[in-house]
Amino acid sequence: MNKPSKGEAEVSLGRAKIQISVSDAASLLISLHQAGCFMIRPSKSTPAYLYSGVVDMRKSIDGLAGIVENELELNPLEPALFVFCNRGRDKIKILYWENNGFVLWYKRLEKKKFKWLDNLSTNPYTISGKDINRLLDGLNIFTGQPHEALFYEDMS
Repeated sequence: MNKPSKGEAEVSLGRAKIQISVSDAASLLISLHQAGCFMIRPSKSTPAYLYSGVVDMRKSIDGLAGIVENELELNPLEPALFVFCNRGRDKIKILYWENNGFVLWYKRLEKKKFKWLDNLSTNPYTISGKDINRLLDGLNIFTGQPHEALFYEDMS
């Protein structure tokens, strides 16, 4: 595919790449966002720290920031992601500071488990923002194996 000319944008949808006008690209992105096709994701360049211990998922921002400070001996205000997993390995929380407040992501798997560190692993275990996105996509970041995709008709 040729480079987009002036006034055009290249839009990637999975493996497909198309070139359309910038205004059409903006409209497309807005439509996809309104349809719920986008998730807010961490930057691929953001460093991330995995906490190897088990975390009670009732902990919220202050409790997780306390773990970052007291157990990981890091500053929760630094530009990094701090990632925690529960005992059942089916839930993760990601904490980070953004300009004027904390942001907390939470993901629960309906089946399967996150492949995680054991409690004897080095704390903190450092990975890239790219690996966090892989983790959120259901990949085992240590082996590259994906989780099975699930498709439901309704919540019952």
